[in-house]
Amino acid sequence: MKRTLSLLLALCLCLSCFSMILTAGAATSGDFSYTVAGDEVTITRYNGSNTTVSIPAQIEGKAVTAIGEEAFIGKGVVSVTLPEGVRSIGNYAFDQCRKLTDIHLPSSLQSIGNLAFNLCLVLPEITLPKNVSTLGMYLFTACDKLTGIYAEDGSAYYKSVDGVLYSADGKTLAAYPTGRAGAYSIADGVETIRTTAFAYSPVTAVSFPASIRSIQNSAFQSCKQLTEITLPEGVASIGSSAFSACGALAKATLPKTLDSIGAAAFSGTAAGFTIYGYTGAYAEKYAKDNQLSFVSVGDAKAPAERVEELIDAIGKVTSTSAQEDVRAARAAYDALESDTIRSLVHNYHLLLVAEKSLRVLENGGTIPEYRICDVNNDGSVTVSDVVALRS
Repeated sequence: MKRTLSLLLALCLCLSCFSMILTAGAATSGDFSYTVAGDEVTITRYNGSNTTVSIPAQIEGKAVTAIGEEAFIGKGVVSVTLPEGVRSIGNYAFDQCRKLTDIHLPSSLQSIGNLAFNLCLVLPEITLPKNVSTLGMYLFTACDKLTGIYAEDGSAYYKSVDGVLYSADGKTLAAYPTGRAGAYSIADGVETIRTTAFAYSPVTAVSFPASIRSIQNSAFQSCKQLTEITLPEGVASIGSSAFSACGALAKATLPKTLDSIGAAAFSGTAAGFTIYGYTGAYAEKYAKDNQLSFVSVGDAKAPAERVEELIDAIGKVTSTSAQEDVRAARAAYDALESDTIRSLVHNYHLLLVAEKSLRVLENGGTIPEYRICDVNNDGSVTVSDVVALRS
């Protein structure tokens, strides 16, 4: 009786699993497993052993519109053609296709997921169709032979400059080919290095243009041949893990303009890794907080001290003749290169007082001398007047 009950339970479980599979719409056609949603088919797995594969445009009379996650993972394919109508390639779709040398992407393609071509060891180049607008992270990790990433003419999203992928407006470096060794100079006008753009590439040196403002998360992760970097003034942020696991990176020269460095940005760098920067700037604080060696290349306080002198020179604003001095101090303050350096201007509140007094005078009002700094009109000058200025 117990044996019969066990068999019945097992049969029920099998029927339940079979029912779930049918509900999910899983099916097989030739060498492909697929699912159906409405009138659209997603290829979920290539089950064949052919080295040259052409994915059908239709299955069951329904259009193939997506290559699902891990669909070709680990397969020994050499050449793959995707049909027109495919709009997306999922995460890991061609991961570990170590023999893949040629892939034809259709003009209908719009998005490519994370690690889609990871470990495609012999893929020499790839061209993105003009409608591709979304790219995942770590797209071409460990593609050791990849020397060119190209964008189809007419793309509104990307362009290629000598095989390196940029946004169409030239403001973002999107992807660097991970098979290209040696030094590289980033194009002028680039403001952002995209997440994982250089990750796992054999680049040995990088020159940054003056236009650079942001280096995003993991942008240079595991660039194991990179030995030093110098970021220009104007860079404001470095993302998390931006230079992590760069085992040969021994020196980073960072600008006064830097206000933010993400977690583990320089973890796993060379023994004795040293940050070169300005005393009083954010780079010095970051180095100390993270127990990294720091060498000063100058004093960030000097510009702030000059602004303090200009503010002190204003004195009490009793007439509109102070207008020129007030505006000069304001211009000098605004020109400081980062919020960190602006915080070193300890008499900034006096500039705010002077500006408010000047506005009163310019509007025809008068300011009794004892009330020049009495912002809250309580008859005395205290810390509460500074608070009132900020309200």
